Amino acid sequence: MKIKIEVDTGTDGDSWIKDVALNIDIFRPEYCGYWARGIAYDTLRGWLVCVDDESDDANGDLLDSVALNAWRGGGDLPRGFYRFDHALAVRALAEGVRRHGDRFPVNYDGDSADVAVQRALFGEVRYA
Repeated sequence: MKIKIEVDTGTDGDSWIKDVALNIDIFRPEYCGYWARGIAYDTLRGWLVCVDDESDDANGDLLDSVALNAWRGGGDLPRGFYRFDHALAVRALAEGVRRHGDRFPVNYDGDSADVAVQRALFGEVRYA
């Protein structure tokens, strides 16, 4: 059975998306920074994110460049790179609300935001 969840972000949710999920602070170590690295940001595209242990470290800078070009052009990203855009931020907000209730946008911490982002991005928690 599939269940469709509709999220009305409201004022608190919109603030969480803008001030937490799509802010550079999401990459602080107490949030997602211990597993994710923000490569580039654009107001329309959101973040290009690299998960270092999934990408090819041997070609680090070259791979970042290839990923950046693909991200800018809307193409497929190399393994270990992800788009963290507004749609993903809304899914992360929905995950947070589903797990912690409707006060999540104002009563979150680094751990709960991290789990919400991982569940939205991967469908599971991969890093702890």
